[in-house]
Amino acid sequence: MVPNFIIQAGSSDLKSTFKKRARIGNHYRLPYEKGNSRIHTYGSISGAKEYRKNPDKMTSPFEFFIYLGSNTSNKHLNGNYTVFGKVTKGMDIVEILSELPADEQDWPLNNIYISVEILDQ
Repeated sequence: MVPNFIIQAGSSDLKSTFKKRARIGNHYRLPYEKGNSRIHTYGSISGAKEYRKNPDKMTSPFEFFIYLGSNTSNKHLNGNYTVFGKVTKGMDIVEILSELPADEQDWPLNNIYISVEILDQ
């Protein structure tokens, strides 16, 4: 959680999460959608990725982030992260989440659980 920038979700410190990922193995990343021309705008939902040892910019199927910044502070994200959705309502809640107390690594001090609905286009 970084106020005025992003909130990231999909990860967990629960042992069951790590066990599920271990069963899947390291070959679970999704290909990066290079050249899809989507840019990060307020409320965009993008796939998160591991920075290190990931030259192909592969996306985690478990983690995502919601962009809270302006259209002028998105340059380093555009072309490096796959935008696959947009928050259509409830950005006020996203803003509240971004302001919750966090540790020095920007993890919330208390677990936050979210529900999502996937809409077919």
